[in-house]
Amino acid sequence: PPGVPASSPLAQDGRPPSPTTPDEEPVLHIPPVRAKVSRGVTKVILNVYDLNPTDAKKKYITNANNWSMLVGIGAFHSSVEIHGIEWSFGSSSDKVKAIQPCLPRKCCPNQYSYRLSVDIGTTELDPNEVNDVIAEFCKMEKYFGTSYNLLKNNCNDFSDHLCRRLSGNGIPKWVNRGARTLDKLVEGADSVAKHPVTKSVGKAINVAGQGVKSGVTVGIAAMKKSIEVSSIGLRALVSRIDGMECMGGRRLLQSCYGEESKGMYSAEDSDEELLPPLEEEDDEAPNKGFRVNNRSFASAKQATTSL
Repeated sequence: PPGVPASSPLAQDGRPPSPTTPDEEPVLHIPPVRAKVSRGVTKVILNVYDLNPTDAKKKYITNANNWSMLVGIGAFHSSVEIHGIEWSFGSSSDKVKAIQPCLPRKCCPNQYSYRLSVDIGTTELDPNEVNDVIAEFCKMEKYFGTSYNLLKNNCNDFSDHLCRRLSGNGIPKWVNRGARTLDKLVEGADSVAKHPVTKSVGKAINVAGQGVKSGVTVGIAAMKKSIEVSSIGLRALVSRIDGMECMGGRRLLQSCYGEESKGMYSAEDSDEELLPPLEEEDDEAPNKGFRVNNRSFASAKQATTSL
């Protein structure tokens, strides 16, 4: 434009200069001084990115967005392109540097991969006036780096605000629907957790849990007591059987309790010669009897029944 030096960053239609060589990294220049720019109509473009690096071997978010976009939802980053410069908002410890410019469709390639662009509308603001709008946004507390919130105040909220300011049109709802949906779910879960009924139910569950714990403790104690009583009774039975003739009494005990009867005698009484293995009973064998308390029995089964 007339009056603008050829070396000025906005020498050609308010756009940053191109690199001098193909291998040279493109450098973004923001005009440090106001220059007189002819007024015209300029497109306002929304550039949308997937939340994975451009050079990532496996783009999980991109693949997920390919499917989720079919129902109008996804996980996206967005920036606003105007006069050849793209503006975006992100988290930063420096509140002034939260809003940053970059070359179109080149926003943070180590974090995002470009997906598509959406024509939002047009604006009559020249580059200087757009810079004034950006400077105004930078002074807003909601766009300080420390005010960034992934669900409530993110890059898409900034893009929507800037697009409305420049063109009067907001961004498509699907761009930020994923964050909004997740935010509603978090709010709903938090509301349920804080509701008086939920607290009452939680308290009731806690009391019931304490009751179950106490009941289990009492039950275990009663079971232990029952086992102790049973053990005392069993030992008394063993002592009574011990009063019978040695061989017959122990044969009877072994017949009733099997292998468990071996632990019912002390080490002094555990002579294998006194307690030979019990042979299989045969009711037809007439000579296989024994005596208990001066009474003769043909088999252990008969002795158990009679006693």
